Amino acid sequence: MRERRVDQVAIVDGTLVPTRDHRIAERSKNYRYSTNPRVAIDADTRLVIATGDPQPGNRNDCTVYRESGIADTLAGGPVMADGGYQGNKGVITPYRAPRDGTALPRWKDDLDTIHRGVRARVEHTLARLKNRKSPATTAAPDTPWSPPRQAPPSSTTPPSPTDQSPTRGTTHKIS
Repeated sequence: MRERRVDQVAIVDGTLVPTRDHRIAERSKNYRYSTNPRVAIDADTRLVIATGDPQPGNRNDCTVYRESGIADTLAGGPVMADGGYQGNKGVITPYRAPRDGTALPRWKDDLDTIHRGVRARVEHTLARLKNRKSPATTAAPDTPWSPPRQAPPSSTTPPSPTDQSPTRGTTHKIS
């Protein structure tokens, strides 16, 4: 694996992926057996730079970040994430509203707005990864990237006389 640039900002998030393999999956908030993989992208290029080992779907983001190994991979550089990652060392999360119910100062609210916009990049990447389909299975039949068409198997045996069906122009007596 290549070394991360010191100035490379990573954005981390995860998603629930339904799976039938119950050895690595647990019932999650969507009541399905899911795994919870982590994905980190470069904030500038939006390319995936790291992935974590899938964890059971019933774990929270903070725990999965540490246990999936992605925290070790991204150590030493700036990492942005949503509020579910608060408490992880080196992760930049949005400001929390005060417990007394007062509003955040305007400058913190403005920074949170920018933070949300940057974080949306990883959400879009996850959506693309989850909706990705192979071109061979989704291409129109006459496009250059579609698989070659197979000719239908031809029958080498002549049809038997009992298998003949009426053809056009054949008249039938109705009694």
